[in-house]
Parts: sequence; C-alpha cells; structure tokens
Amino acid sequence: MSYWGQVGLLDPKTDVAESLVMYNDGVLVVIASVLILVGWFLLVILSHNMFFKGMWDQSIEGHQALEVCWTVAPSVVLVFLGLDSLKNLYNMEVGSSVAFSVEAVGHQWYWEYVYIIESKSWYKEVFDHYCFWCSFLLNENTFSSGWKSNYSLIYTGLWGLSSSELAWSLLELYCPSVCAIRHESYMVPDSMLDNKSFGVSSRLVSVTKPCFLFLGEKNEIKVSTADVMHSWGVPEFGVKIDAVPGRLNCVKVIPRTPGFSVGVCYELCGAGHSAMPIVCFVSNRDTVLGYFKKNVVEMMGVEKFRECFSPINT
Repeated sequence: MSYWGQVGLLDPKTDVAESLVMYNDGVLVVIASVLILVGWFLLVILSHNMFFKGMWDQSIEGHQALEVCWTVAPSVVLVFLGLDSLKNLYNMEVGSSVAFSVEAVGHQWYWEYVYIIESKSWYKEVFDHYCFWCSFLLNENTFSSGWKSNYSLIYTGLWGLSSSELAWSLLELYCPSVCAIRHESYMVPDSMLDNKSFGVSSRLVSVTKPCFLFLGEKNEIKVSTADVMHSWGVPEFGVKIDAVPGRLNCVKVIPRTPGFSVGVCYELCGAGHSAMPIVCFVSNRDTVLGYFKKNVVEMMGVEKFRECFSPINT
C-alpha cells in the first residue's frame, strides 16, 4: 500500500512485480554508470588544459582497440537487458492451470467485474440449511393447489422419491452448475467514505466493491471495454493491460500477500477518467467463495427458488 510522501516504488505482492522492480533497479544502475563514465570523459576533454597543464598528446589520431571496446560493451549490456525483459514478458503470460477467472469490463466511468464460479455445491449447502422446504413439498394442500406448468411433468416423474430426494432433484434441475456473478465497482464520493467504501477508506481510491482474487493461486484477469479505451493496472501486482474495443486481453496475477491493493485506469478515457479507481481484495479461496456464497446464494438463490417453486392458485 502506498503512503503519503512516498518516493520509491510500491512493495511488490507478486513474483512478476518483484522481477519488474529488480529489472528497474538494474536498468538504473546501468544508466547511472553510463552517465558517470560519459560525463567523466566529457569533463576531461573539455577541461584538458586544467587537468594536463598543456601536456595533452595531440599526436594520437586513433585507437582501434578502444573504439571496438566502447562499441561492443554497450551492445553486450543491451543484449542482457533485452533478455531479462523478454523473460519478464514471458512470465506475464497466463498459460494453463488457471484457478480463478475474472473479467474486468471498463465503462465510462466505472469497472464491472464478472466471476465464473461452479455453484452446484453452493445450492446444495443452501438446501441443507433450508430443510423446511421438505415439509413444504410434503404438504398435501400444496400439491393439490398445483405447481407451475413448467415443473408439473418433472414432479410426476419423481413421485417415487423420498421428500428430501424430490426436493433436491427439483432444486438441482433449476440451479445451474456454473453461474456468472457480476457487480459494478464505483468510486465512493468524499461525502460517503465512512459508510459506503469497501476496505479502503481513502479519497479518490475507495470503491463500492473491489475485485476479488485468490491468494497464492493463478488468477486470470480478462480485460475488455464496453465503450472507449481503458487500462486496468495495479502497480503492486506488476500488471497493466489495455482494454481495447473489440479485443479481450488477458493477464495473470498470483498474489502472495493478502489484503487490499490499489490501482487506477491508466488510459485517458474522458471527463471521468480520474473516477475509475481499482481496488483488489486478496484472500484465500474459502474466504472469497464464502463472500460470494453469503451475498449471492443465500440472499438471491433462495429467493429465486421460492419464487420459481411457489404453488399457483387454482
């Protein structure tokens, strides 16, 4: 996390970010060495009267070995810097074995996050917590009043099952095995920082809902846009990827430190460009999935179940 008056780079929270920080330090060492060496030669040439007191040997017109050295040495340095840069680019590739996939869609001027999650086991847990549906299904008055026409045939075919098996069979047919959970992430205004921000309560940084990521696992961020160009970047993760209309760009994030990480939109996308902060919440798998389960399944899934399977009046 950044702090007021910070001069250096942010603390890296991924291996990619650490490699980029080390690469930056190495390049700075090379640049400083070149500047010192070239500046020293330039100072000596321009001030030779003071340094050599008129004893400058002007008979030397060339030195083949010296010219080869100052041509080859910078080339070798550039080759090593290029190889290190290519290695970093290769490490940024997503590859296989993705544990969690998040789609970040840029809008003017907010971010939308979409999570694709296997949810069948969630609904099974919800079913176990709401066992009163078994007694609800066994009520003869409920059966006599009739079900919605879409499920009348299913009920007839499952008549021979027990009450719990019947209830779960109906629920299993209704519930998808994979669900898409989406939410918008807006910047919280200054007047609402105390009660509307999630985790980070700072001006121009707080958002209504962050981007959730797994700790210590490969997270794939799919960045796209619904209007103009945007750019999704978090310095502590060492990632910055453009959201180009008509394209889907991907980047991986393997966080090794839990907590909140902050980024911004790095592409000038209009008048509200400064109102598109990025906040990522990193925690273990159980915590992240538990948040989704609590706020999506128990609050929405059961209500949809009740609405879809409620008896109709005849």
